[in-house]
Amino acid sequence: MCIRDSRSIVQSAGYGLGLIAQHAPAQFKEILAPAVQALLKVVHEPDSRSDEKAECTECAVGALGKIALFFYEYELVGAPLMQQYLGFLPLKAESEEAQNVHKLLIEQVLTKNAGLMGNVEHVKAALERVYALATAEPELEILKAEDAPLLQQCVAVLTGAN
Repeated sequence: MCIRDSRSIVQSAGYGLGLIAQHAPAQFKEILAPAVQALLKVVHEPDSRSDEKAECTECAVGALGKIALFFYEYELVGAPLMQQYLGFLPLKAESEEAQNVHKLLIEQVLTKNAGLMGNVEHVKAALERVYALATAEPELEILKAEDAPLLQQCVAVLTGAN
């Protein structure tokens, strides 16, 4: 799907799908199934993490995350999609996208998002990977400085969820 000439279009489309999922859920329900299929196709391409496709892939991961977070109760989404999304973290190809996706995850843990609370071990593992990469390679700027301390609060929330 991320063909050389269309990579930026697919990247923008993925970003747009994420925005619609988050901010216009009533309208998004109508395209939920084809949107998930298209985004999964992008992230599961054999070379989706290659340098030339990583930003496109990570926009698709961000959109899948919003779908998993805000449409968890739908049969098409649920634990399998949430776990796939969490398994793709941390993002690192483009710092602004990475920061936004990681911040949303932190915010949703702190508000005890039902989908995340139903997948505590996967969430813990994803947050550990985000923290590890953020501290090992700070030059990637995958986490804003003000969001790093919130990771400790997330651990407390998740520990209480067990």
